Amino acid sequence: MSRFLGTGNTVHAYGAIQKKFVSLAIENQELAAPILDNFAIAGNIEDVSTNAPRTVQRVRTQIDTLYYILGSEMMHAAQAIDLRLQKNPK
Repeated sequence: MSRFLGTGNTVHAYGAIQKKFVSLAIENQELAAPILDNFAIAGNIEDVSTNAPRTVQRVRTQIDTLYYILGSEMMHAAQAIDLRLQKNPK
């Protein structure tokens, strides 16, 4: 395969897409970090609060981000298939 999945007419081709891919992967790493808080709630009667709503929100964001990452991977795969077919037409 050519560098950055480019053709003879391109210079950088799919290289710039890698920046967005890395950005999304880092975002998911940040979202995977635990939520650490221990606030007393209910007038200091309960000493444990739930992080469930925020955790669910973060997981939803991670799932959306994974769809973008998967889409990017599929674009790369499609470009690789097209390049392979150009070199070896059948």
